Amino acid sequence: MNKFTDESVFKEFLLSARQVCREIEELDLGKTQSLLSALIWLLYNADKLAHISIEFLDDDPNLETTLPNSLSSIPNGLVFQVVFDPLNPNSLCAASLKDSLGDIYQSLKSGIEMLDKNPKSRIAVFGQWRLEYQTHWGRHLIDVVRFLFLCK
Repeated sequence: MNKFTDESVFKEFLLSARQVCREIEELDLGKTQSLLSALIWLLYNADKLAHISIEFLDDDPNLETTLPNSLSSIPNGLVFQVVFDPLNPNSLCAASLKDSLGDIYQSLKSGIEMLDKNPKSRIAVFGQWRLEYQTHWGRHLIDVVRFLFLCK
């Protein structure tokens, strides 16, 4: 039995998404501990979101937003190595901190903006967030957490 109600999962995920967006908007590469903590909290809440049943609606929420200026402070050459396929030790690839944070931010912020404008879109937004976490930005999230943890 799931000890979390769907409503509490939605609430905690939204709070963590807002916090991550604020941290990215105020990014200071010299002080990343609060960003790391916010990303870990998001990972915890995204995992809970991934385990609840969300009925997918036919309407695609079309989540798009512009990236914050703070990401321009990250050098384009700031990349780190990640294992693309954990079952294949030869599958190393480079990941950009700027692109990884940008993908996470864009998904979260556009969903937040949509919810703020139209609270009735919440099931579509949470369904989209869950899908994108499982198929795209979840991997970026784990990679960035690992990178920031090892670089502190």
